[in-house]
Amino acid sequence: MTRCYSNSLYVFRRLSRQAKILGGNTHQRDAELNPLVSVIIVSYNGRTYLDKCLDSLKVTTYPNFEILVVDNNSSDQSSDMVKMKYPYVKLIELKKNLGFAMANNLGAEAGKGDFYIFLNNDTIVTQTWLSELVNAVIQSQDNEVAIARSFLVRQDGEILAGTL
Repeated sequence: MTRCYSNSLYVFRRLSRQAKILGGNTHQRDAELNPLVSVIIVSYNGRTYLDKCLDSLKVTTYPNFEILVVDNNSSDQSSDMVKMKYPYVKLIELKKNLGFAMANNLGAEAGKGDFYIFLNNDTIVTQTWLSELVNAVIQSQDNEVAIARSFLVRQDGEILAGTL
């Protein structure tokens, strides 16, 4: 089970491709076994949360993902923190707050992934969360669209009732 310390929603969008390649070179097979995942995080004055979220993403074991942070015109120096501490993150700085939905759409447009995950900035993920989610989608019968939901889990392992 994936443990996340937030009640966030992960949404995957599978592009029109076969989940398996027969033949092809090693690079193609690796890309199919580990498709690129775009993790999109919208932030508005959430520097404290965002820092913890990005720290947890840093130790994710899945080998093929990009992180995009869409800053919704924050005034708490969130963007500066991302630039300084997480130079590998693609930062999209908006000139005004366009709202959560539009910011996610802009992040999706900028992403290059085969899968897209929209992650709340107050989420702390485990090392294997992304591998587990990608594997579940790849192994499913329907490779077109999949949605996975997280649970709110206490550090002692108890799943909170309202999140099942």
